[in-house]
Amino acid sequence: MEECEGQVAAGQLAPYPPGVPVVAPGEVISKKELSYFQQIGYNNKNVPLVDREIPLP
Repeated sequence: MEECEGQVAAGQLAPYPPGVPVVAPGEVISKKELSYFQQIGYNNKNVPLVDREIPLP
């Protein structure tokens, strides 16, 4: 997940439950959001990573 820091999100990142987006499409993923995901127990195995093949506008 650390590789995502500083990248632009292609889609929303919303842990479930509760399903409330932490990062919206187009936002830069910061250390703050990554720390939150780690604190609630998400790791590289259950959080989809950024698709590097999606072209940015």
